[in-house]
Amino acid sequence: MTNLSLRQVSKRFGHVEVIRDLSLEIPAGEFAVFLGPSGCGKSTLLRMIAGLEAPSAGEIHLGHMRIDTVRPGDRGVAMVFQHYALYPHMTVRQNMAFGLRNIGTPREEITRKVAEAAEMLEIAPLLDRKPGQLSGGQRQRVAIGRAIVKQPQAFLFDEPLSNLDAALRSRTRIELARLHQRMQTTMVFVTHDQVEAMTMATRIVVMNQGRIEQVGTPMEVYQQPRTRFVAGFVGTPAMNFLPVARVEERGGHTVVRLPDGTEIATLVPADRLPSGDLTLGIRAEHIVPVEGAEARVIVIERLGERTLIYADLRDGSTVVYDEPGDVRLEIGQPVRLAFDGTAAHLFGPDGMTLRG
Repeated sequence: MTNLSLRQVSKRFGHVEVIRDLSLEIPAGEFAVFLGPSGCGKSTLLRMIAGLEAPSAGEIHLGHMRIDTVRPGDRGVAMVFQHYALYPHMTVRQNMAFGLRNIGTPREEITRKVAEAAEMLEIAPLLDRKPGQLSGGQRQRVAIGRAIVKQPQAFLFDEPLSNLDAALRSRTRIELARLHQRMQTTMVFVTHDQVEAMTMATRIVVMNQGRIEQVGTPMEVYQQPRTRFVAGFVGTPAMNFLPVARVEERGGHTVVRLPDGTEIATLVPADRLPSGDLTLGIRAEHIVPVEGAEARVIVIERLGERTLIYADLRDGSTVVYDEPGDVRLEIGQPVRLAFDGTAAHLFGPDGMTLRG
């Protein structure tokens, strides 16, 4: 197993800087997910690791070797693309063996490696088919198998599930997680889908505008977001954000007031508050329909085991909260909502979380 290190890496296209002085350590054997919106630089960063783009500054190391000055084929990494990039005139077996044949691997070794990878990915019965005879999920597994046979020190995945339907994406996520458990190889996965990140990563690297906002385990990022951007990007539904005013200190902690007058006692130390506007952040599961702020139901999303209720507060602010799947509510119905301040977050005017 090999660790991956990015040291003060930058990337410019002309006068446009898309990666800014970025440093990151990915320990050996980790499943790291680069998560962020389109245009944040995550795919560019992956392409620099693979050697498909050259850094404008900085260094990239894989284990003890600096690889940003090495040819892509000699870096010890294998990349799986969003588009399968399979040769349509070749069989599955030939597609998986192609890279090994190009570097002169003995025929017996190629046969063994292809058979082992096909067995691992459960595509052994498909080896003599051509890509046109396969489903999208099968083609993606062939593309992954082509990477596995190279036995790289690190796997790079560039949004490989985006072309699959919802059910197949779910199954393939499980397959990739199991693959990582079996191989224990360093894997780097790029996605804008926070569900993929939460379900597969050992650590998530949240990116925004060419820089890292936060690095942490899935639950650290979800429960302890470092910035308002992370809080809003990670989690379904997104965190509720409401403008608040500081009203008093209670037991050393901050009590804030919503625009409609509702007061919420938080766990944020009162002596850590900056000057300027404050924003309260609270997730749907921490708002409950009991005696509290007055609101009116505007949208109901029934998801089976749970229902998401969107409601307008008296000042016009909209919040979303959880109810059981069989809840009986109607559009326009009044509700009263209580906010669990012990689970709430406060953000300063710079968007940074004020820690409790």
